[in-house]
Amino acid sequence: MKKVLFVLSLLFITVCLFPLVTQAKRGFYIAFGGGPGMMSYGEPTDSFLDSIEGMPYMEKISIGTDFSIGWAINTKLYLVGNFFSYSDYYWNAESMIMTGMIALGVRYYPSTTGIVLGTDIGSASQVFYRTSALNREDGSGFGGDLMIAYDIDKTITGFTLMLGVKIGGYYIKGHLNKCGIIFYSIVWK
Repeated sequence: MKKVLFVLSLLFITVCLFPLVTQAKRGFYIAFGGGPGMMSYGEPTDSFLDSIEGMPYMEKISIGTDFSIGWAINTKLYLVGNFFSYSDYYWNAESMIMTGMIALGVRYYPSTTGIVLGTDIGSASQVFYRTSALNREDGSGFGGDLMIAYDIDKTITGFTLMLGVKIGGYYIKGHLNKCGIIFYSIVWK
């Protein structure tokens, strides 16, 4: 909880101070999105999950969600606080693995609109939950991700839709977990 409060207070200070330093045409930034993806948990977890997926009538749903909020440092760069979550649901096995990260990052527009580049780094956690046994295992660590997206709006501010790809690595309980998602986001910039 202390890490979350620390990250939020850094974000708050940054959002309050940067408008005093720069005269950016852009201001507030908020984005929410998600999409399908794929996660690798490392061995032996990947082998176990492959055997579960091979069972008859097994239903797996994988989805990533992303929420960012921040402020423009200048017309090309935003500083953001980000929450990213990736979940694998195994319905017939009544199991779920969820990986999340609370992070600070940047969103960079090389030109006024179009391509958007981003990166985040922060505190990561993972939970494995099995409902039939009421069993829960969790771990924490750190992680980071890279993002490339396309902003379809032709104006410098306002609502837009982004389509992009995000890849990440999360070091949790001595294992490197890798993730990739294709996402769609609704953004106010």
